Amino acid sequence: MPNRYRIVHVMASTGGVMGGVEKHTFELCNALAVKHEVHLIAHNQYRQYCDKQVQFHPLRFSHGLLALYSLWQLAHYINTIQPHIVHSQAYQATQRLKYLQWFFKHIKFVATAHGSLHTDAYKRSDGLIVLNENLLHSIDSHQVRLIYQGIVVPQKANLRQISTLRQQLDLNKEQPILVTIGELTINHGCDVLLKAMVDIEAQLVVIGDGVKKQELENLAHTLAISHKVFFVGEREDADIFLQLADVCVVPDLETDSSLSVVRALQASCPVVATNIIGFKEWLSPALLAPPNDVTALHDTLCATIRALANLKANYLPIFLRAQQELTIDYMVQQTERFYFDLLECT
Repeated sequence: MPNRYRIVHVMASTGGVMGGVEKHTFELCNALAVKHEVHLIAHNQYRQYCDKQVQFHPLRFSHGLLALYSLWQLAHYINTIQPHIVHSQAYQATQRLKYLQWFFKHIKFVATAHGSLHTDAYKRSDGLIVLNENLLHSIDSHQVRLIYQGIVVPQKANLRQISTLRQQLDLNKEQPILVTIGELTINHGCDVLLKAMVDIEAQLVVIGDGVKKQELENLAHTLAISHKVFFVGEREDADIFLQLADVCVVPDLETDSSLSVVRALQASCPVVATNIIGFKEWLSPALLAPPNDVTALHDTLCATIRALANLKANYLPIFLRAQQELTIDYMVQQTERFYFDLLECT
């Protein structure tokens, strides 16, 4: 494999918000820049997140008549940089780049699909990366590569850190601890989880904020489970909570929830999830429930809690695999290999 490629990443996000697409883009760019010449074209609001090794090029992705000017700027950047690879992240960036591919036939265009919507936009790309098997089966393209999203491997929590968290929340040592992580919106499915928690002898820690937080706190009170549900907001120590937890619950009502599963598996925490999420191929069917189904989720949680004694031992091969494959280093290696295959073998 050549020592160095010139790579342009394009991200069309706006608002300066760091969601899943943005976090994935920056982690990939920053890691690739250790070995390659990496450029990132994105809105100026994201400049602050860019590693100094990545060359940042500001671009406002406008709509209407101004979209033509944005497209001209995008073409100008690509023509000036003359990269080997132009890599778009998600639909909006891919949609814009498809108009430029005809002018840069000597450059390979790669796209990463982060969701299953608007899949037709990806068909013109020379290569397509999908982040889970849900997307692999929903997108028809001649050059598709499944590359799992990796994360920075969290440090192992020590006994003192775990004990401190227990004391802060006054957690009952006699009851299992369930953790759910995510933005508290209607798509997170936390309301379904709260209803499923009724009559379950376990504690639930809810990590995250969002527009539905107060409504969810009120629901917990109405259901008479507020004594065993802890809303802790955004936490930098979320990975320690996962190492403390017996089960991570991913009740999402949409498919783009892979990161919670990755973080849990990296922390050797079993996962109960809805059967539409990404990464469900890593989980036992017994740990999956239909979305928005209170009874099914309740029954799945009850069965999982009864099997806790053997669950982590049974999942040890999956945890070990996750620690090898669900890392940024492995994600970068697989991405480099895909670039190489496109440039050298086609």
